[in-house]
Order: sequence, then C-alpha cells, then structure tokens
Amino acid sequence: MLSHLNEKQIQRLITRYYEGEKTTLLINEYEINARPNELYKLFPPQQEKTICFYCQVPLITVWQSRSSYLKTASKCPNCGHQDKVDCNCNNCAKRRSLTKLQQEQEKRDKINQYYKLDRQKPKLLGEISLRDQVYLAALLRAGVDENLSIILPVDSYLDQLSPTLDLTKEIVLSLANKNIICVHPKSPISAFKDDSDFPNVYYVYKVYYYVNVDAAIESLMNPTPSSFKQDTEFCYAIWRGISLEEIKQYLLYRLEKVGFPFTIGEKTTAVLDDLLNHFSTGQVQSLIYRAVGDATRYFQENKITKQHAANIVISSLQRMGERSVSSNWTINSFKRNYDLPQTAISQVTFDRILGIGRDGFELCPNMDLFLEGPSDLEE
Repeated sequence: MLSHLNEKQIQRLITRYYEGEKTTLLINEYEINARPNELYKLFPPQQEKTICFYCQVPLITVWQSRSSYLKTASKCPNCGHQDKVDCNCNNCAKRRSLTKLQQEQEKRDKINQYYKLDRQKPKLLGEISLRDQVYLAALLRAGVDENLSIILPVDSYLDQLSPTLDLTKEIVLSLANKNIICVHPKSPISAFKDDSDFPNVYYVYKVYYYVNVDAAIESLMNPTPSSFKQDTEFCYAIWRGISLEEIKQYLLYRLEKVGFPFTIGEKTTAVLDDLLNHFSTGQVQSLIYRAVGDATRYFQENKITKQHAANIVISSLQRMGERSVSSNWTINSFKRNYDLPQTAISQVTFDRILGIGRDGFELCPNMDLFLEGPSDLEE
C-alpha cells in the first residue's frame, strides 16, 4: 500500500518506475510492502479529461506494467464505460440493443410498405401458362405452410423441389417474374440485400412468398389433369424436360461419387437430350453407370487428369447409346436411386398431371400415352 506516501511522493515514484529504475530499489527506498512485479498495481488510477457519457464523471486509466505492450482503455469508475467504439459496458450494450431494434423496426416497416399483400393485382388461372401451373403446383407441394398461406423459403427444401439447381431457378424465377408468386411482407429481414436500395433487392431462395392467383390453393396444388392433356405437345415436352434434368442429376451424382469434377454445358446437354430419343431415364442412368465405371478404370490404369476422365464419360456415353440403337441392343433400366428421391416437380407431373406414374421414369418420352382414356384423377 502507498498510504504512507503523499501525492507528490507517489507521482515521483510512478515517474521513476516508468523511467526504468530498478523496482527492488524503489520498494526499499519508499518502504513499500509489495513484490517487484506487482508494484505498478498499487499506483492510483490516472484521472483523464474525458467525461463518461453516462455518469458525467472523469474516466480513469489503470496503470500497466512497464514491460507490457498493452494499452488500457480509459473507463468510468462507476459504470465501467470505456472510451472506445466497441465498449461492452452494460449501458453501451443496452444502447446498441435499442439501436438495433429501432433499425430492425425501420426495415420491417419498409418491407411491409413495399411488399403490401394487395400491391399486385391477382392473376386469373386462365392467364397462367400450363408450364407455370405445373411449376406452381410443385412449389406449393414442396413449400407451402400448413395454413396454406405462405410459401416457405426455397432454401429449406432446395433438393425436394426439382432434380437440378437450374430447374429450381427456372421454377422460382418464372413464377416470381410474372407475379404469380409475390414476396410476402413477413419475410425475414436477412432475406433482403442491406444496401441503400433496401428492400428492393431480395434473395429469391430466402424470402417467403404468397400466391397471387385468384383461385383456391388446394386446386392450384392439385390441378385437374384434363386441362393439360388436351395439349399433347406440352405433355411430351414437360415429360422430356423433367427426364433430362433427372438424367443430369444422376450424371453429376455418379461423377461426384468417383471424385471427377464436372460442369454440365451445352455439349453434354445435347448428348443427354439425344439419348432421350431412344431410351428412358432409367436406361440412360444405366448407360451413365457403365460409362463412369469404364472411365474410372481407365483413370486408374493411365496417367490422366480427373477432368479428362470426366470428359471421357460423355464421349463413352454417346458411343454406347448410338451403338445400342444401331445394334438393337436391349438396355436394362435402373430403378430410382435411393439417394435421389423423386422430387415435387416429377411427382406432380408424372403421377398427377400426366397420370403415367413410374412410366415417366421407365419409358422413353413419347406422345402415345396421352391418346388413351382420361386419368382416374379427373375431377
């Protein structure tokens, strides 16, 4: 303790300590009962000119060891407030919390105003294309809440909506860009880009949506097949389109299994699309399995890159398909892979709208099936 020293002596002691004089000599000279490495702890705090924002008293600075490289921030002797931006005293924590709540409320008010439920005129069912009706039915089946009032963020069921990210993107953007679905004002604030244009820009997979169609949600989720089957070209096109995406999904799945990096481009899409002229989705998957297996063995036996091996898969797949057609070979059909369950767009299209069930996977896409009698699902 330094109670036996006057203020002038204490100031002199502090000066001599930080000028580098030996601590043991200072302790003996000033008759201080302390260990040499703890002397600085006995020094009274230094009063600063800065006033506490909350208590209106001068801040103080605690002395540090002269060997320390740390600089102690000034703080209030009453509330602990420190003279720095990231102060964590109770008062600053409460102030930041209130500021955050105010900012969030301001953002919420902007969202509610900008995305009012009645800002877009509802669409009539007759104004919506057959394809968008299929997209909407799939989206509702995958993402509508139990009250049939809000479509949950696509991020939460990304793999359940469609076989590929490309098709998922097409589904959401097609519906959103035509105002068939609209951003719901209850969407989380984090779903909008935090910039000067807030909340104009949003993340399409993170917002909530509501259906902007003048029709019952139940009927939109379970469309009447007859309205689709009148257009056989559409039925064939939607079947073929979904089959192509399911094949792409399986190709990437098999290549990932063997560690071959690959991005599907126009060339690969053309090869896969041509195979659908002759084979079912299950048969093409069978060809993919063989092609990946052959490329894997070739990779292991020869010094080639994984990218080269992946490219070999596509060339091999094309050769096998063409040879199978010219030689009239029978290609066994795979069943759906356990790791790749049927998605909402596939279910609503094959099982409900087209009424072909497993044939959507096991038969080559064709128009003949739509010339038969009406589906049992007709209303």
